[in-house]
Amino acid sequence: MSIRILANLQASPATVTLPATVDLLQRLASDKPSESVTVEYSLEEGNVYFASGAKTEIFDEVSVFQTGTAIDHRVSLIIGAGPATDQVEIDQLIRDADGGEQRDVTSVTIQATS
Repeated sequence: MSIRILANLQASPATVTLPATVDLLQRLASDKPSESVTVEYSLEEGNVYFASGAKTEIFDEVSVFQTGTAIDHRVSLIIGAGPATDQVEIDQLIRDADGGEQRDVTSVTIQATS
């Protein structure tokens, strides 16, 4: 695997009222001078979705450098039909061109609306 996670995935803000925009922050490095990776985020089962209405968001061709690269992917979260939830887990899958994979996870606390 040529991609290393230098700083684990974090959501900012970590507590939101839906709908909300969340930055997914992380620091990655490559064993190569640079390489392109695909980053996929998936939401756990439940009634929280990305703004597209999907449970998955994909960011293609993210450049990662040997010296380290700060990742900041902005996603929008919405509430769907169904029971209320107080937290959503965001799973991450990073794929490099050689087929290597790295996984990480973060969560977002959902505040109830008044």
